[in-house]
Formats: sequence, structure tokens, C-alpha cells
Amino acid sequence: MNILKKQSIDGFLNAIAAEDPTPGGGSVAAFTGAVAACLITMVCVITASKSDNPALGRIAASSKELRERLLILAEEDGEAFKKVMTVYRLPKSDHRRCAIDEALVKAAEVPLETAQRCIDLLVHLDELVQLGSKSTVSDIGVAVLLAMAAIDGALLNVMININQIKERKLSERFRLLNDELTERSKQLSSACLAAVRARL
Repeated sequence: MNILKKQSIDGFLNAIAAEDPTPGGGSVAAFTGAVAACLITMVCVITASKSDNPALGRIAASSKELRERLLILAEEDGEAFKKVMTVYRLPKSDHRRCAIDEALVKAAEVPLETAQRCIDLLVHLDELVQLGSKSTVSDIGVAVLLAMAAIDGALLNVMININQIKERKLSERFRLLNDELTERSKQLSSACLAAVRARL
């Protein structure tokens, strides 16, 4: 069950502002991506009222799926962090070290997927910036900026977790993926924002 779906916006904001470390930055990054996905859906719906381009329906359907997945990731991020905190409290032993690395890997995998799903949003936006109606161009731009904020925030959470992993092969694999996603997102967002500004 996704608790976020049952919370009001005010309730979620209060939870973020509370002393409890969850929901934290990783959950906020995923939620921000979900908001970007909502803007994509909105642009598709508005544009579809004036266009019969089948790509709009495809992008709208995909953005709805991505929104749902990102909301799940927002919740999973908090759960992964709680697991890390739990294993750090175990008595010192070889088992504890292995358990810590396993928890840190999971805590890195969640925001890594958040970044990947938000790159999927940027791919849609790269297409939508040419398809969207003129009145939605600024909305597309906001969605790009939100998706980028989500990606940057998620990848920061990947880094803080992998920097604590003792197994170097594991941490290096995440580091390479992090670098690839950073470069890909910069390329996509730069192209999208240039196209947005050209249509304003």
C-alpha cells in the first residue's frame, strides 16, 4: 500500500518538515519526479483536444505509469533508509558489515531507479516540446526543470549511500551508473530547455 496516496499535500509537507528523517531527500526527489509526470499528462490532454497525434496518447499513458512508479519509489526510499539505520544498530560482527552493505545497496538502488525513471520523463519531454500546444510550452519547461531537480537529488542520494559501501566493486558499479545518468540527463535537459525557449 502506498501511504503517500492517502496523505494530503499538507500532511506530506508536514511529514517532511518533522524531526523524523523519513520522508527525506530521496523521497522528495521521487515525489518531484511524479509532479513532473503530472505536468506531462496535463500537456498531452490539453494538446490532444486540438490534435489527433497518436503520440500524445502514448506519452500520456506512459507518464501516468511513471507517476505511479515514482510514488512507490518515494515510499521505498524511506523504507530503505530505515533498514540502513536498523542494521547499523546491530552488534559489531562480520554479519553486521555484510548486512550494512546489503542495506546500503538497496538504499542506492531506489534513488538510482528514481533517476532512471525521471530520465524517461525527459525523453518524453524531448518529444513533447515539439508536439505540445503553444500555450503549454512553459508547463513543459517547468516539467523539465522538475525532472532535472529530481534526477540531481536522487543521484546525490545514490552517492551518499555508495560512499559507505566497503565492497569497492559494488560502489564502483554504482558510481559508473551515476556518471552515465548525470551525463544523459544534462544532454536531454539542455536540448529540451533550448527547444522550450525557442518556442516561448
